Amino acid sequence: MNQLASFMLIIFVFFMSCSTTSKISTSPSSVETIHQGKSKGLTPVSIELSNFIAEKHVIIFKKDDVILKKVELDRKVNWMTIILSPLGLGIPLLWLSGSNDEYFFDLQILNWSDQFEAKNFESADKKCNSIGYRLPTDLEMKFAYESGLTRKWGIPTNLYWTSTRIADGVYYKLDSALASNQFAQELYYTFNAENGVFGKSNPNNQYLIRCVK
Repeated sequence: MNQLASFMLIIFVFFMSCSTTSKISTSPSSVETIHQGKSKGLTPVSIELSNFIAEKHVIIFKKDDVILKKVELDRKVNWMTIILSPLGLGIPLLWLSGSNDEYFFDLQILNWSDQFEAKNFESADKKCNSIGYRLPTDLEMKFAYESGLTRKWGIPTNLYWTSTRIADGVYYKLDSALASNQFAQELYYTFNAENGVFGKSNPNNQYLIRCVK
């Protein structure tokens, strides 16, 4: 019995210690790849992924200290290989076989303009269009804040416009602090790049401008 237990332990440790070498590519390339909190170099890059099925593999892509994207790798499971593995039924469910060996991510990096002086919404929209850009959406502004990009802009003296409109009785809730049953025509989200708080404003008010493309 002890020999069987030892054999099972050896097999289990062998399976648990195995990993899959996976290649991660991005568009654009040369983006820093961080896996489990450790930098693995610039894409395209190869990393070792444990085949323990319960282990999550979180990848963070950064460029110039700004987070571009955070993803959890989707790893395929070959269940037939698991069922037929030496461990029999039950414990094999801890083992991930037939893992992905290549991943590709389109990071869709936004280009941000310089800051422009405060204008009303219509003028802000026209300003961005005049340089071949557009006003950012609320979610794009939110990600810019969460990724650390807005900290590079310095401390803002006012709010920024977004292109996201609240109108026609539809309230797009991003923050519980904004919850309201009062709807209005032609209200737009503004964004405080210092603290990440959204507001809503009449388009005749004047706020700072950052454009994207």
